[in-house]
Amino acid sequence: MSADDRSLSQSALIRSLLYVPGVRGDLMIKASASEADALQIDLEDSVPQDRKDDARRITRSFAEGPDRNPAQFICLKINPIDTKTEYSVPTGIEDLEATLCDAIDFVALPKVESADEVITVARALDRVEADRGIEPGKTRILAMIESARGLLACAEIAAASERIHTLTYTGETDFFSRLIWARDSSPPDADLIEFSYGRQHVAVACLAAGRAAPIDMPVIDLNNLGFLRESAEVAKRLGFGSKLCIHPKQLAIVNEVFRPSPDEVEW
Repeated sequence: MSADDRSLSQSALIRSLLYVPGVRGDLMIKASASEADALQIDLEDSVPQDRKDDARRITRSFAEGPDRNPAQFICLKINPIDTKTEYSVPTGIEDLEATLCDAIDFVALPKVESADEVITVARALDRVEADRGIEPGKTRILAMIESARGLLACAEIAAASERIHTLTYTGETDFFSRLIWARDSSPPDADLIEFSYGRQHVAVACLAAGRAAPIDMPVIDLNNLGFLRESAEVAKRLGFGSKLCIHPKQLAIVNEVFRPSPDEVEW
């Protein structure tokens, strides 16, 4: 993807989003040289509560600095806007106010459970964009579906604001363990059977709202690249257009799976 192709149209080709902790400027620089289509810089789970200010400062410095790859999208994963778990802090609006700049294309809103949360963030983006001279409406939202409540409300979430680019489904890493006590990922059909409802529900919500194809959950087992490929292929069959990655060695497979074939391009 060239800098000229970096567009936030609904057809923008984003196959892979690589997680980077917001306190690791060194990893941001390395990730900018990777084949990721987008970097998802995390101010939430990977950042201890006493380092939130550091993460905001480091992230904005990278986004506005010379080491950023201008051909990559940048997604800012903020904290929730209200308390979700005992470990979360409701500082999402403060994250926006401290970090948003013209180089940031997306804001990932974690643990979304209602349309009202999206509307609150969209209004904050209206204000911060105006204050900073950023093109109105430029910053799009990726709403992360990470709970049972969020999954049931995802149709309303997807339609809540024109700032919504698409939804991200993270069922494996977050609420799956509350539904089923244990999972053996070794059966070849495990990824299809156990996650198909959540994936299909999210994909249909995006389709109904006219959003881009949703983003699929990461595979946590870094050494199981065969399962990564199977998981990406199943997600694509179910209507997903991209996948979260937690390590650069996952990018080649994810990009290959989600790269449109010549027949798909022609269609």
